[in-house]
Amino acid sequence: MLFTVSVPLNGIGLTCLGVAVLRGGHSAAGYAMLVTGLYVFVVMAPAFAVFGAPNYPALAGWGLTWLLLGIATWVHARSARRLTLSGATP
Repeated sequence: MLFTVSVPLNGIGLTCLGVAVLRGGHSAAGYAMLVTGLYVFVVMAPAFAVFGAPNYPALAGWGLTWLLLGIATWVHARSARRLTLSGATP
């Protein structure tokens, strides 16, 4: 039961956050958030409907989108820190 509530809420939140970040001008992190959020509705929900249970390859793919999101966030944080240390404003 928790799976059927938490995963769609995660997808809605990440999709909204991805759109907001893209509108703010941070493209790599925004696209990664958008892909992670939309993956729930494009891949995981149909896989759940077809198989009637959590599909482990679909869950593994979602894990890869989270990895992509983590890398994009890490790269953005490093570049922002580099700008701050050099005295420039991000």
